[in-house]
Amino acid sequence: MTQRTLNDWLAWMEQQHPSAIDLGLDRVQKVWQALGAPQPAKKVVVVGGTNGKGSTLTYISQLAMTAGWKTGTYTSPHFLRYNERVAIEGKSVTDEQLCAVFERIEACQTALSQQGEVISLTYFEFGTLAALLLLAGANLDLAVLEVGLGGRLDAVNIVSGDVAIVTSVDLDHTDWLGSDREAIGFEKAGIFRPDRLALCAEPDVPQSLAEHAQTIAARLMKIGESFGIDEGNGDYRCYGQLPDGRPWYVDHIPAPQLPVRNMAPALQAVKWLGIELTDEQCRHALSHATLTGRFQHMEWQNRHWLLDVAHNPEAARHLAKWLARNAKGRKVHALCGMLADKDIEGVLGALASSIGHWQLLTLQGARGQTAEGMARRVAHLTSEASIAQADTVEEALSALINVSSADDLIVVFGSFYTVSMALEKMLAG
Repeated sequence: MTQRTLNDWLAWMEQQHPSAIDLGLDRVQKVWQALGAPQPAKKVVVVGGTNGKGSTLTYISQLAMTAGWKTGTYTSPHFLRYNERVAIEGKSVTDEQLCAVFERIEACQTALSQQGEVISLTYFEFGTLAALLLLAGANLDLAVLEVGLGGRLDAVNIVSGDVAIVTSVDLDHTDWLGSDREAIGFEKAGIFRPDRLALCAEPDVPQSLAEHAQTIAARLMKIGESFGIDEGNGDYRCYGQLPDGRPWYVDHIPAPQLPVRNMAPALQAVKWLGIELTDEQCRHALSHATLTGRFQHMEWQNRHWLLDVAHNPEAARHLAKWLARNAKGRKVHALCGMLADKDIEGVLGALASSIGHWQLLTLQGARGQTAEGMARRVAHLTSEASIAQADTVEEALSALINVSSADDLIVVFGSFYTVSMALEKMLAG
């Protein structure tokens, strides 16, 4: 029998379940138990939320590795290679490692089916089990796991975190999570556990989230109360509380490259876990943390580019605030492509006054939004900006280079597909 390549496995995984998303823990839990349910690490942090999961996870892993803790992470989706989803000590796992655990999971499914228990898994569920097996086999001090969708019924929630973090709560994936912040907050709070630390970094805490934490007796800490961040004169001060009630703080943190607010829950998590760091180590780790596709700056074709996967209103508002502070006096161009099931009006509206020229990209596939459809929305939102359309990312990038100057800023945002396609072209030269 010919051994499957990683691409073979990924294509096979996509065909194994009738729907791409099938929220619920029963199926994935049964397979995980049959695999022995090994703990992914001595300590586990689970990170959920509408926005800010990736940056919070990155801050935590950088802090932990700086302290000498052997650390692994699970994130999704990926940008260029599937391997990015699982990293040990900051290094992506290999094709061979992934294929080996994929084979192990399939063998487990086969054994279960022979016992009369036929269980199919979605692409994400299969990949989550693979990630947990790889992390469990690496003898880690800490694993940091990013929730894929929601929290309560997401496959990652088969693992209990020593610390669970909800970074933000806003409208996204409303078809799956509910149509308002209270419904979504309840789903996000599903990662909390009794008598374990539950951090909420959303300033406007949904009542449903707080009530669920109280119902299960989780140790809820809210940003701005038990922990938080203050802005100083060009730098930042984070503060919080240790398990024994003593306060901690780290001041004079330089402006980071990732979103500022997410430094606070990251530091609170590592302090609570007993990860020992000097203040200077904290400052260095936080200010040097970077993440592909999140406020990622690049120089390419004599132009300055900012790549950010802002694909919902909250993320778009955060990007608009950054532009207001950091792009004064520069013309800002935007390359934007989005999926039709997102809040396109909310995203474009948040950035309408920040962009001088729009280059809108049609995303192919059943979920893709056309450039023409987005152009109508932009034209309705602003009469100040110029608007162009493209069917391919190559066409869009070329057009932007032609209409911009070296002093301008070009922002690439929207879907992960948009940012990853642009990044791939830039890295290829």
